[in-house]
Amino acid sequence: MSCESVLLVLVAAIFRKSLRLTHESRKNFPSGKITNMITTDANALQVWFLVT
Repeated sequence: MSCESVLLVLVAAIFRKSLRLTHESRKNFPSGKITNMITTDANALQVWFLVT
């Protein structure tokens, strides 16, 4: 599996999990913040994959 494929699977899984957040959690983490965290983590994983 390529680096890009792994990242897409991980981002999709994290996004699906974010859709199950409770209303209370959504107050603390609006969708923009969640998207930003997903993107940041995916970029960090991509760098790690390229280095190793």
